[in-house]
Amino acid sequence: MRLNSKVVVAGFSALSLWGWATESYATSQALPGITTGIVTSALPPEGIYNIVDVNWGARGPYNGGPEVDLGVGVPIHPLWVTPFQILGGRVFFHEQNVWSQVGIGNGFGHTAANLRGYATTELGTGASWTLGNGFHAAIQEAVYAPANSEVSLRDYWSFQQKFMFGYLTPEWALNVEVLGGPGRDGPLQNVAPANVAFGQPATAGAAWGNLNLTALKRFGKLEFGLVGFGSTDLSSPYTGYKRESQFALGGALGYDFEAVKVVAKLTRDVYQQNEGGYETRAWGILIFPLWRPEAPKAVIAKY
Repeated sequence: MRLNSKVVVAGFSALSLWGWATESYATSQALPGITTGIVTSALPPEGIYNIVDVNWGARGPYNGGPEVDLGVGVPIHPLWVTPFQILGGRVFFHEQNVWSQVGIGNGFGHTAANLRGYATTELGTGASWTLGNGFHAAIQEAVYAPANSEVSLRDYWSFQQKFMFGYLTPEWALNVEVLGGPGRDGPLQNVAPANVAFGQPATAGAAWGNLNLTALKRFGKLEFGLVGFGSTDLSSPYTGYKRESQFALGGALGYDFEAVKVVAKLTRDVYQQNEGGYETRAWGILIFPLWRPEAPKAVIAKY
């Protein structure tokens, strides 16, 4: 794919300054904060569910740089909660395909470059343990497939490890996630527009770590409270790389309609370094079952 020089320069400058954008952008391969508002350490009942994630945010302008608007959509994110167990923990599998759109310029509707397309695919598996008294713990291993498009940066296989701990009762929903993945050293910066335009692979990526926090008060089917998340680079993949980090806080509101659960969030960076400015982001999540096993029917013996 060929991009004109103006778009290449704008995209290169903005994305190199801005840092992460989607689940395949530079620092953090998992979009920081995407799982906040949910107790991911506790699994729903056995079945297959779909989780729809949609969010949009604006970062900058900052220190003379452009504003970067990012929309992320995960319309297909199946979660299979199996009946199987490992060491007492219920096994689950999930897969998600990420689509994103990046606008670079002077705000929404005034863009010098508008990039969109497939970002990455994540395949994961793990197990969740019920510890008693409302406490839960889970672990997950995931792999990201390589992608090289206008909105993706890592065109090599990459891995992720995640640890989750939570507290879920009729009154409270608390959750902590710690996750991260390795990077890869290389001579090229992870900037997709330039890579695509010149046919170059995105060979470099920083090792990264994320922290996702959720604290919700529950009133029956309604829940609301606070969310927070942070991300940081753990390595420098090439000489001159500026490590990026951020931390954001916000609010969340959720309601369980039984057929579907809805979660809405609004967050704002309170700290950032080398990210290209402070970001405000709006989030929406839908969770609904695609299949659940039928409940066993009672058998009445006749004598």
